[in-house]
Amino acid sequence: MANNKLMKAIMKRFLLLLTLMVVALMLTTQDAWAQKKPWVKMDNNVLTFSYGVKPKGGDVNEVPLNVKHMLDIPWFLFAERIQRVVFTPSFKQVKNLKSTDSWFLNMENVTSITGLENLKTDNVTNMDHMFCNCKK
Repeated sequence: MANNKLMKAIMKRFLLLLTLMVVALMLTTQDAWAQKKPWVKMDNNVLTFSYGVKPKGGDVNEVPLNVKHMLDIPWFLFAERIQRVVFTPSFKQVKNLKSTDSWFLNMENVTSITGLENLKTDNVTNMDHMFCNCKK
């Protein structure tokens, strides 16, 4: 009988500890659990490529790592508005990029691309149409 009471007391404490651990995990900020990914932000006609925890916001999109069609590119529909492209130093960390097909297609108003050394293309196998119709 005493053994049974002891087991019940241990189980109650275990369940309390488990509950506290679950609550602590739930209270941890989402950013601490967020996975680092390549992302791109469109702001004032500047397209900026970065890597890390994707910020929240309407003009922030994940960068597709293996483009198969131009409509896979989130910024494609805004190509004519983009005037500058920037690759931040953090973008060097992107290692699994497979295709940059059509990334800058029809960006007729782009006058500069800075930080291009931060675009690592070691594993890229498809760059078709990457700069097609970039007239400036």
